[in-house]
Amino acid sequence: MLPGQLQPSQSVAALLRQGQAYLDQQRSDEALACFNHAIRLEPNSVAAYVKRGVLYQQRGQLNRALADFNRAIRLAPTFALAYYSRGMLYTRQGHFYLALADFDEALRLHPSFAAAYNNRGLLYLQQGQLTSALADLEQAQYLQPANQAIAKIL
Repeated sequence: MLPGQLQPSQSVAALLRQGQAYLDQQRSDEALACFNHAIRLEPNSVAAYVKRGVLYQQRGQLNRALADFNRAIRLAPTFALAYYSRGMLYTRQGHFYLALADFDEALRLHPSFAAAYNNRGLLYLQQGQLTSALADLEQAQYLQPANQAIAKIL
């Protein structure tokens, strides 16, 4: 290996960081190029599929987003963020029962996942399930007491 050259796994991590930075700057074409390159280098990179899926969702390419989230879940069935991300997509598509199932699975895998409690609570609220909504939103606030958005809902 040449001095300064990255190992494949390190280069994938660097691509994911750079892609996320581009995404944060709303430079989606550059972010997509980074995520695609990461997947070419490491075709089983769960993080790359989730990040690219989030990007596709932001771009309104929902079928592509769903395919990436499904791929991530097949590769790593215990990766809570993949279920959470797919749940967010299902919520956007109006597939509320599928979204609830994915939020449930994300929370089973990672019981302190505040964002999953928050979004499941909002979904329960939207469906008129007030007791469940309140329980989830209170748990989200307990896990993230500084989150003012949750405090405003309660």
